[in-house]
Amino acid sequence: MKNKFLATVFLTSFGICSLNAESIGMFEAYSMALNNSHEAKSLDYQLQADEELVSQAYSQILPQVTTQMAKINVKEKVNSKYSSVGQIEQDVTDKTINLSQVIFNADLFTRIDVEKSRVDIMKAEKGLQKQELAKKVFNGYLEILKSKNKIELNNSYLKYNEYNLLSMEKKHQMDLASKMDYLETKVEYNNARVELRKEEDLLNANILEFKNLIGSDNFELASFDTTKKINVVVDDINRSIANVDNMYSNMLIKKSESTAAFHKSEMNNAMSKHLPTFDFEASYSKYDIDNPSSDYNNDNRKQFMFVFRLPLFQGGYALSKTRESKMRYKSAMEDLEDIKAKTNIDYEKYKSVFDSSMKMLPLYQESLENAVLFKESIEQGHSFGLKSIIDVYEANNKVYEIKYEYLDNLYELIDAYVNLLILTNNFDDLRMVDLLIAKY
Repeated sequence: MKNKFLATVFLTSFGICSLNAESIGMFEAYSMALNNSHEAKSLDYQLQADEELVSQAYSQILPQVTTQMAKINVKEKVNSKYSSVGQIEQDVTDKTINLSQVIFNADLFTRIDVEKSRVDIMKAEKGLQKQELAKKVFNGYLEILKSKNKIELNNSYLKYNEYNLLSMEKKHQMDLASKMDYLETKVEYNNARVELRKEEDLLNANILEFKNLIGSDNFELASFDTTKKINVVVDDINRSIANVDNMYSNMLIKKSESTAAFHKSEMNNAMSKHLPTFDFEASYSKYDIDNPSSDYNNDNRKQFMFVFRLPLFQGGYALSKTRESKMRYKSAMEDLEDIKAKTNIDYEKYKSVFDSSMKMLPLYQESLENAVLFKESIEQGHSFGLKSIIDVYEANNKVYEIKYEYLDNLYELIDAYVNLLILTNNFDDLRMVDLLIAKY
């Protein structure tokens, strides 16, 4: 009884929005999932941290100013040949300000490019995470709609088998049908019940997973509109596919390009360690001395220096680091070519599925219209006593079968479309999917 009640709840909720639940489209569900994603928030923080590394790299080439103050106690033993004073003691306060400025330091200059490339990689990583989340949301959305569509079909098929079993039972009682025919019909009826229960359990699991994904319990998914106006939207979708660039905006390609650029900048940074550095340094010191008779020879001191440093031997570190970065750069370039090839293959695969589903769409629409007309004629025949109730349920089940196939084809079209948009990083056009949805 409890299971029957749950089944009734599921069927009632199909196409009818709860009074307290909000009907949401696919893109809205994706936005909710993005706000709920801890991984997305983590990548945001990582990106901000990497951007700070760029600021830190820039800070190294700006003027560096420091100040210091020291209290010095000096005790000097005086040579008796020059003075009769045996020892001089004095307290000195040293106040110094230092300035240093990089004039040429290729290591610091190229480090900026390294950190910028790291940020580009993280931006691509964030884009990929958004794509994976979009796939999860759209797939989860479609799986729920598929389950509801399948439950509609299974309910129709169960109703048909129920009346067929009742009819067969009467025929068997009147010896108009064999026991084998009766048992075969009963097996079909029980199988229909099992399939319905399995699909209801699957719907339960899909809804629970989707709730966790978007972080909300209070929602109702809309369904796809099966009226004629869908053709206009699908035509717009088809045109949007025809105008996209299938290569250079792909996030995997962008990440691979950023990774290659990162290793190239690392290689340049490693090579720069062989180069000399040139810096300007200046300091000003003021001394306060408590012993005016002291011969401390400076009240203040100004110092200016141009410092030239040339690395002569570093144990082979810079050379080894250069070779390492060069190999990593070559590896990244090979990965880039591989990803480009796979992206083209995936694009052609999804485009083929999309085109095939597009061609099948008007055929399924025509079949659905004919099935509805056929069902109406059977119902009319039944009203005149020319057709049995089983004929009516059989015709009704045929409508649901064609509707199921029609919607399944539409789901394939939408799935291919979403994958094409994700491949080309065209998130703006994801909103077009919601134009196919009938909100309640």
